[in-house]
Amino acid sequence: MPRSRDRDDKRGLRPRTDRKRKAESSPTAKAHKSKKAEPEEEVDLDFTTREVRPYERPSTRGLVITELANVPSDWNWTDYDIPEDDIEANIQRCKDRIEDGIMPQWWQNKLVYLEEDRAAIQRMIASEPEGLDLAVVARLKTLEFIQKSLVKKGDEYNQMKNVKAIMKHYREQSSTGFTWNYGKVTYWADGAPISEVPEVFDWKRFRKLSDIYLDECRSAKNPNPQTGIWVEGGQNPGPHMSMVVWPVPRYIGIPSPGFGRAQKYNLSLRIPGSARQMEWTFTDDTGCSKTLIYKDDLERLLQISNGRRPLFLDESVYITANGNITTPTVELECCLTSGTTEFTPWVATEISIANYRRPAGVPRLAGPFIREMVYTATAPDGLSRLYIAKNKTVLTRAPFPSVDLDQATVPVQTVPVPGDAPGAQWRNLMRVINTIPPPPPM
Repeated sequence: MPRSRDRDDKRGLRPRTDRKRKAESSPTAKAHKSKKAEPEEEVDLDFTTREVRPYERPSTRGLVITELANVPSDWNWTDYDIPEDDIEANIQRCKDRIEDGIMPQWWQNKLVYLEEDRAAIQRMIASEPEGLDLAVVARLKTLEFIQKSLVKKGDEYNQMKNVKAIMKHYREQSSTGFTWNYGKVTYWADGAPISEVPEVFDWKRFRKLSDIYLDECRSAKNPNPQTGIWVEGGQNPGPHMSMVVWPVPRYIGIPSPGFGRAQKYNLSLRIPGSARQMEWTFTDDTGCSKTLIYKDDLERLLQISNGRRPLFLDESVYITANGNITTPTVELECCLTSGTTEFTPWVATEISIANYRRPAGVPRLAGPFIREMVYTATAPDGLSRLYIAKNKTVLTRAPFPSVDLDQATVPVQTVPVPGDAPGAQWRNLMRVINTIPPPPPM
């Protein structure tokens, strides 16, 4: 029988059972008006679409203009009317622009790298069996990257069998029928599927299958195996995003007191079933697809959790501002906290584990947690504050400011000062920049 996952605390806080929340409807905001204008009115701000000016080819086609000062006053240099992802449409637009002769050098340069991208895509498709959907091809390339990474860094959670088997099933689609199903997952263990059809991810089902598999792996010599099932599928066949990267050495800033404009707050994490938790400071990284902690963070959680281990979900690939990486993703429970005060329920959360220990001063990344769990707001008051509330009525009460946008400015970010005692962030900064000039030669 699967081992019990009854919680050893008595608070009765139950994890949320859905892996992803449905997107909220488009926000409604107040349109800015000048002081003497009519009263403000509500405007629907739908950021998924925008009115764009379509490109109209000029009647002076063939007359080459290469100096910006000489272009017609009504010339439209934007290509917002075609999707950025439509590579064929963008290539054709470049050719049209070059033929039209107004600043053709701009589009000649763009055409070069677009055609290189198209050739790379064609090579990628040609490298896989004919007839595979592009999403499947993208997933196969992501899995290939994971495979190479596991060889290089080690297969800590014993997942190589699953990676190879999933790739084989995708490539033998004509016989297996296995494909990428947006929004649905399959579960894998020991190189074989353990769920019959793609299904919507459910935390309870994931835990049940994980417990059954871990019980099969458990032995007298290995009572707590470091392995798990693999969850294949979801929303994105390609890599995730983590666009804020803090290479070592690097520093982070807090709005007040301190320096910079990075937002920070505390999150507490615990292994499901454990009453013991760790509270850490996280940077509000809206460009990160999942919450990220470090190898030594997970080790500390293991130390305080009476031998409990988090359940493995998958190995994730991230495109970061510092290159591509892979990280294992596990299930932990997360809560927005300040000391003993809990601002949110404890909820099951996908947590990625960086494959190295956290250097002093390098932040943990909060990812989407805050915006999935509470109401948030910012104001153009130059203070770079992030306001957080449990309901939208409270969110905009005092001290939330009312600011005339005509008076809004972007404050200058100055070089931080170390304060009374230079901390880790300052030391990291000083390894990157030296604000003190060297002494003159003797």
